[in-house]
Amino acid sequence: MFKLLISFVLIGLLITVGYVIYKVVADMVKQPIVPRQPNETINIDDVIDELEFKVSRAEIHAEKGIKSAEETLEYLKTELVKARELKSKINKK
Repeated sequence: MFKLLISFVLIGLLITVGYVIYKVVADMVKQPIVPRQPNETINIDDVIDELEFKVSRAEIHAEKGIKSAEETLEYLKTELVKARELKSKINKK
């Protein structure tokens, strides 16, 4: 009798878990995945401001002698130069 009760409890639990998984997957499928449109523009000034902030933080870490900060600093400086070049190209248009 006890085995029968445990069997029904486990079957109910499996059905509940299966239903929850089904609802989660169904909700994920219903949500449309909207890719970013190519005509959407990123505010280049915000990107440049963020890169300048990251460069200043990396400079502070590099002064403390952190090796990875020096590598990050070089990378961020090149990205900042690229962003400024992009901004100048956009402004020329």
